[in-house]
Amino acid sequence: VVSPRNHHLFTPLLPQAACGSIDVRSITETITVSPQVEFKLAEALEIAPAHQSVIINPLFKTGLTTIRYDHLVVACGLEANDFGIPGALG
Repeated sequence: VVSPRNHHLFTPLLPQAACGSIDVRSITETITVSPQVEFKLAEALEIAPAHQSVIINPLFKTGLTTIRYDHLVVACGLEANDFGIPGALG
């Protein structure tokens, strides 16, 4: 599993967390994988299907790395829309 984040965030509850109505821990879930699965905190840059590999950019190391895969599932994330409100996305 390759992801630039080690958690999931339930964004509809962000306003309640910001004003203190609920705890931030209530809207985040840490990514957990089984011992047979390796988790890489990195950004996937390129897929090479002919070689069954993905080029990644690890977040806490310098330089690109190539990892091989048995099965590939691409799950796209999203880009938040702040509707032009200054400072809305931090």
